[in-house]
Amino acid sequence: SRATWISIVITCCPATWLSAADPQLERVTPLALQPGQKSVLQVVGSNLEKPTGLWTSFPAEVEVLPQGGFQVQVDEQVPSQVGAVRVITQNGVSNLRLVLIDHLPTGDGQDGQLVIGEAIEGHVENESVHSFQLEAEKGTSLTLDVWGRRLGSKLDPVIEVFDADGREIAASDDEPGLRGDCRVWFQVPTSGSYVVRLRDASFSGGLQSFFRLRVGSFRPQDILYPPAIQRG
Repeated sequence: SRATWISIVITCCPATWLSAADPQLERVTPLALQPGQKSVLQVVGSNLEKPTGLWTSFPAEVEVLPQGGFQVQVDEQVPSQVGAVRVITQNGVSNLRLVLIDHLPTGDGQDGQLVIGEAIEGHVENESVHSFQLEAEKGTSLTLDVWGRRLGSKLDPVIEVFDADGREIAASDDEPGLRGDCRVWFQVPTSGSYVVRLRDASFSGGLQSFFRLRVGSFRPQDILYPPAIQRG
């Protein structure tokens, strides 16, 4: 019968007749791209071999790099916003992942030092707390903005700021409107060194508990959220 013939063909020739698995994009690094600057975007996932391009929800020049990843230069006129990317391969197009279009440069966080006017990126491991040092002048208005859940992270962030004597200056957990992310804004009471601690609310963690911590004297809501991604 016809049904029997189809069954025989599928059983005997699965590799020939069945399509390859769809590409799956799990995460990207860095988490943010700076308009007007060239960045190397690395992608992690499955079935992403031999990419032919990168779809972006924002105007950008993209080059596929022979050693892997993509060189991306976002148009310098693009405002700060949440964007999205998808990897294009010979076997199809991946799911999308969110990235931040951010005018703040990304620092290296060397020796756990935060710099006003920069952001740092990383991930939180199980049962761990990230501790950073921050030097600030009295009277400075500071915003510390943690991006995790808003970029697809599993991190449920908590941020705390302490002065040199161990007194809590500011803290945030599940700030309204941030989908579980957190943000603090405060005026520096005295010039000196401050300790910033970042952890998961339940002390969970892993590679999917990634974050971008923005530090600066900017308005708390200087990036449009939630994102508005055009179809296409």
